[in-house]
Amino acid sequence: MKKDSSKTMIISTAFSGGGAEAVARTMVETSEGASGVLFENFAEIECRGRPVRVICGSKKDGMISKILVNMWRVLVVQYLKIIEKPRATVSHLEGPNFANLLTVLGGRRVIFVHNCVSENYNGKSILHRSKRALVHLSYNTANLICYVSADVRKDLIENYGVPEFKTEVFPNPINCKRIVRQSLVLYGDSRDLLLNNNYIISVASLTYQKNHQLLISVFNMLLKKSMIPPDLKLILAGEGPEKRSLEHQCASLGLTFADLQNRENTPSAQVLFLGFQINPYPLLRRARLLIMPSLWEGLPIALLEAMALGVPSVVSNCSAGIQDAFSLRMDEMEQLSASGFVQTNVGVLVRKPVSADSSTAGFWSKIISEVLIDFDYLNFCNKMSPLRASEYDVDHVSALWREKIFERH
Repeated sequence: MKKDSSKTMIISTAFSGGGAEAVARTMVETSEGASGVLFENFAEIECRGRPVRVICGSKKDGMISKILVNMWRVLVVQYLKIIEKPRATVSHLEGPNFANLLTVLGGRRVIFVHNCVSENYNGKSILHRSKRALVHLSYNTANLICYVSADVRKDLIENYGVPEFKTEVFPNPINCKRIVRQSLVLYGDSRDLLLNNNYIISVASLTYQKNHQLLISVFNMLLKKSMIPPDLKLILAGEGPEKRSLEHQCASLGLTFADLQNRENTPSAQVLFLGFQINPYPLLRRARLLIMPSLWEGLPIALLEAMALGVPSVVSNCSAGIQDAFSLRMDEMEQLSASGFVQTNVGVLVRKPVSADSSTAGFWSKIISEVLIDFDYLNFCNKMSPLRASEYDVDHVSALWREKIFERH
């Protein structure tokens, strides 16, 4: 039986998250003959009538349980490759990438790497060492390795023995029309009360990588500046393991906070924990700024989505992908190096934070406060950002997928 030339199997951890999971979902929705294979779908997200299989979701934290679940996932991926006979099997994120590469058949084996492996797994634990070893052993067996920024590619080649000729850059896609359309809807619950508030926003998982500890310190300093309205709020749209420690940090700083996931209806709270949002766009559209002080990134989807909605960003200079999104000129690179920040057509790029101390927080708060009161600059970014975002639109990126992945012999 011949392989169906239009059939592509796309493997992801889930569709509910931002970043890589959002890219996988977009790929299934926009690629002819694509089907999805998910490791979990607790959010019960559907994919526009495309077939999506869920292998095995597990919320247990035990090591033995995780090992057994992952072994089962590999076996099911192998079974699906045998019965489906796809022309290409495309995977996103480390777990699905390992399942793709530890199995055979399934046509061309294509993996997407969205972050620097050495940054994601830089610890000395058995888990981190095992994942680095698996990357080293398996990634060079892929037919094609797709990366979202030059940093990711450099890390794979220099630290994990990936052949340069197997790598190809693919920018993360966004659906600009859908983002704008979904930003105009109302939630029909307490979130609608927030839309007319004065707030800055972070759309990111609550993890060490995203550096919310610094963000909360910065916000605390902002509130003490005379030019900043005292009603300014910080909205955190995301879920993750750092949530409890961030709540403790708010309490220690005297910041009032509320968890809207637990139905805490306290509109006067200064910091609002909203949890993961399937549709963050109404909240993002009405934000004064998107703040992203990440320690490392590939090419963050939230940044591109903010640009599509004309929302200026203040972002850490932590990846080449972000520099590309900001279209930095040589003179702007020199200014960034000299002064630690640079204003661009879409927002402000700030030197990568090396700590969350008061000096770093003070530097970020000074930049953000000056941007917040510069209405001419905010309006300029509002007009220019959607133009830049259009270059990452799914229509353009999916054409690259068809040319280099799905239709390639």
